[in-house]
Amino acid sequence: MIIFSCLGLIDLFRNDEHKTLLTNPLFWICTGVLFFNAGEFTYLFFFDTFLQNHWDKTAKVFASINNKLIFVLYSCISIAILCTKRSKKKT
Repeated sequence: MIIFSCLGLIDLFRNDEHKTLLTNPLFWICTGVLFFNAGEFTYLFFFDTFLQNHWDKTAKVFASINNKLIFVLYSCISIAILCTKRSKKKT
């Protein structure tokens, strides 16, 4: 998902059709998916270290990170939906 999100963003940056990326729904979806999956991947990459050093025995750190990343993902999806609704009203 990280790779596909990056490819989607690269495609948007190369595309000259849109004047601003902030009104493009695909930008918001790719950004949300990228942040969510990059955060999860980073935590899982260091998971063994957390367990060996007893830093996250009860998974409170994981729950905190996961909840914040879900908030970012759903916020980006909500913005994308609002951008879609706004662009339909203009046409």
